[in-house]
Amino acid sequence: MNSNLAFIKFDLPYPPSINNYYNRTLNGVFLKKKVKNYIDSTVLLLKNKIAGSFGNKRVRVELHVRQPDNRRRDIDNILKCTLDIIQKLKVYEDDSQIVALLVMKKKMRDDSKIEVIVGDLFLDINDPRSPCNWCDPEYEDFL
Repeated sequence: MNSNLAFIKFDLPYPPSINNYYNRTLNGVFLKKKVKNYIDSTVLLLKNKIAGSFGNKRVRVELHVRQPDNRRRDIDNILKCTLDIIQKLKVYEDDSQIVALLVMKKKMRDDSKIEVIVGDLFLDINDPRSPCNWCDPEYEDFL
């Protein structure tokens, strides 16, 4: 854990929806193979690229969502998978540490993804280290 860490920023490939997350059988509920493969490959891809951890500190998380197409989607359907991956990357120890969560859609582009920012809960948005930029024109379609 780095006590001077202000935020960690990285991109995730667009995740599967919670609607397609589980298989239900007589033996119980299991992650679908497609979801498990997505999680494993994403963690493998990013595990050496994430510098730092917030350990067990309280954090805020921002997710800037670029959808793969223009279909209507519930923004909350991607949260479980996304937050699980951030935890597996050891950015924080447990997603119960998240005190503030902001999820915003950005304009669709060819590169569908989730831009992830995990930050110190008490980082002032006026601090020059802050990644917050809610005035970005890419949000104008949704504001």
